[in-house]
Amino acid sequence: PSLSLPDPRQTQTAESLSHFESVQLFIDRALQTQPSFTVTNANAPALASICFRLDGIPLAIELAAARARSLSVEDINTKLDQRFRLLTGGSRTALPRQQTLRSLIDWSYDLLSSAEKALLCRLSVFAGGWTLESAEAVCAGEPVEDWEVLDHLTSLCDKSLVVAEPSGTSTRYRLLETVRQYSRDRLLESGDGETYRDKHLAFFLALAEEKEPQTRTARMAETMDLLESELDNLRAALEWSGDSPERVEAALRLVFATDYFMKIRISFTEAREQVSRAMASPEDVSPSLRAKGLHILGVYATRYYEFEDANRFLQQSLELRLELNERLCIAHTLNALGWLALQQKDNALAQQRFEASLAIFRELDNLQGIAKILNCLGVNALHQNDEVTALRFQEEHLQMQRKIGNPDGIGVALYNLGGINFELENYDVAGTLFRESLGVYVKQNIKSSIALLLESIGFVLGKNNSLGNMVRLWGQAERLDEEIGQPKTIHMRKFLDKSIAEARAALNDDVAFDAAWQEGRTMSLEQAVALAEST
Repeated sequence: PSLSLPDPRQTQTAESLSHFESVQLFIDRALQTQPSFTVTNANAPALASICFRLDGIPLAIELAAARARSLSVEDINTKLDQRFRLLTGGSRTALPRQQTLRSLIDWSYDLLSSAEKALLCRLSVFAGGWTLESAEAVCAGEPVEDWEVLDHLTSLCDKSLVVAEPSGTSTRYRLLETVRQYSRDRLLESGDGETYRDKHLAFFLALAEEKEPQTRTARMAETMDLLESELDNLRAALEWSGDSPERVEAALRLVFATDYFMKIRISFTEAREQVSRAMASPEDVSPSLRAKGLHILGVYATRYYEFEDANRFLQQSLELRLELNERLCIAHTLNALGWLALQQKDNALAQQRFEASLAIFRELDNLQGIAKILNCLGVNALHQNDEVTALRFQEEHLQMQRKIGNPDGIGVALYNLGGINFELENYDVAGTLFRESLGVYVKQNIKSSIALLLESIGFVLGKNNSLGNMVRLWGQAERLDEEIGQPKTIHMRKFLDKSIAEARAALNDDVAFDAAWQEGRTMSLEQAVALAEST
């Protein structure tokens, strides 16, 4: 059985590693081949990674430790991607099946039936685990019928080649990484690698496109959780689809179906990079897909203040959509162009574009689109210091989002209402609205919005002379923004910079300010949320 493992994602030291069985075994065997071997705080992270990546398999760890005679711990860790070449040269007195890692797994593999062998190899196309449903859809095919998958999975679990783990009300399966790499090599040798990676791509593309509309409904949290549980598979499918010209449309569809999920739950930076890579292909794609990609690129360029690129992308998207007469898509691109004008402080042009977009959404009776434009009109009014009009639009926006049941829309409306009340110096009301919005996003686990709300509640605390806690929340918000690669709007960046300077001056103690900021950065998210909700 596998030995206890350290978590390489946590900071590890020589002392903290000493409690794990896998590390103890590595050290014991390394000392036999290299008496001067020592674990230090410097090489501890690499040692933790080795034991984790080898799944705590005793033989694998022994073979890796034997390499300590000629390689550093860091070198061993680096070379583990070719583990079946690296981990050779076991004891000459051991049984043949125990002399190398590959021969050990060969021995187990050779005991399987032909159907079990086929299934094990095909399962290697999954990354980060799978469900029974996905295994049946992806892995079925001679000599494995879809209705036989469960029986063969159970048999592979009994043989310790597949790991079954409870996941909510269902079961999720995974391969130890060492077994996955072995099975992947076998699949490639069989010539079936492309077939089953294509089936994997088809399954997760269909899943992403099915779930995308649900990310803006009352089912947002459960949908986001499901997509996050399949994040590694979605990334693997995207990597495969992006590797060949014939799969470029599949790559674009997958990127578009997961863009909203990726940018608000995982990482703005990764989401944008995925779109950019998918749109970089020189091969022709359908005009509709190209228009959508240009639209998304324009939205990201606006968010990152690359206004010239943003205008070029969005205008190209609009031209294509006008040619195709895609009315709903035209409305979305007009809205994006309005937001671009707003960021460039051309409020009149922004208003014109928002109203043109709103007219189409009303024509199509698209409630989500109408709600979105009400929000934009409210923000535009606020940027012109017309708090009364802004308040009216945001209250109507909130009512419509509650009717639709879109948690993200509700959170945005509450946040913007809080911002308007803050401008009106109704700080207690602003704080209440910000905290209600924070509760929405904590429930949905949307870190990008949580960061924004922690920052905003910090502003309220500053007005109530709770400067230390204000700075702590700002520190946590900064860490979250860095974690997900979230840029700030120009308005928010200037306001925050001005507020930081004022807070430093008010505290009149740079040491205390920096200490509070660092304390905020090192808080857990749960601690920061509790602080924001209690002050």
